[in-house]
Amino acid sequence: MSGQFKNTCLFCKATEATNEHLFPDWLGREVNIKSKRTTRFKSLYNIYTGESTHSEYSTGRPITSLKLKKFCQKCNGGWMSQLEDKMKLIYLKFHKSNYAVNISQEETQTICSWATLLTMKWLMHQGYKIVTTNDIEHYYEFRTPPKNWQIWIGHFQGDEDVTTLTTPALFADHNEFNDPSTHEQEINAQSSIFGLGPLFIHVITCQPEHEKLFNNKIYSKIKDIVKIWPNPPKKLHVPFRAWKKIDTDTARILSGTFGDGLLETCEAMAKIFQSKRSEAT
Repeated sequence: MSGQFKNTCLFCKATEATNEHLFPDWLGREVNIKSKRTTRFKSLYNIYTGESTHSEYSTGRPITSLKLKKFCQKCNGGWMSQLEDKMKLIYLKFHKSNYAVNISQEETQTICSWATLLTMKWLMHQGYKIVTTNDIEHYYEFRTPPKNWQIWIGHFQGDEDVTTLTTPALFADHNEFNDPSTHEQEINAQSSIFGLGPLFIHVITCQPEHEKLFNNKIYSKIKDIVKIWPNPPKKLHVPFRAWKKIDTDTARILSGTFGDGLLETCEAMAKIFQSKRSEAT
């Protein structure tokens, strides 16, 4: 992510940025978060060599306490707050649904916009310099994800009330791959999964010149996860409670799924979902 002057707003560049929660207060109330720890899964993947490093650790702070000082009061209390209010109503549809959820194209675009903002905040908080100035400016002007971003939703049931999984990726061949600190500037793609109570959100970002390296059929064999960006559907009928739930282990695998080289992983996940469906019947 491009540099930002200290205490200036990421979007409008106003001075005197204020603290903004990464996860909204209403989310904590709706999912009744009890966890006092935040688990973070990190995987660094080199798409050209196939090499990767993995780590997982927890902090002692509850996830709802995490804040980021990158937004001014006007943005935070204005359009960002309005977006949160819209997203809360949509989230409650999933959270309270007994079976199916009907989502309009406008509501789908709201989910995409909110997921983009959440991803940007999360990546900044974790110290990843992945999102570009062009991405930020596009989002601020249009309130939509950049066209080279991809977003899916599904039904989540994880080990914790809120789960985050992030996989940064290197789209370059490095000789010193085992020292991730030397590649901070080269990390130019990522896969982030958010398990927010029952709602699963997967956001993949890359730069346009690397878009062809992504496997667009990442979920083609898994019918219980729906792609909503790009090209949000005009209407979305989601049999939410009928969808097979994505657990933490499954989400961890999906978070690290990049490119055609890992298509077998998607096929393996499809078999797992099919197995779960057979067991249910």
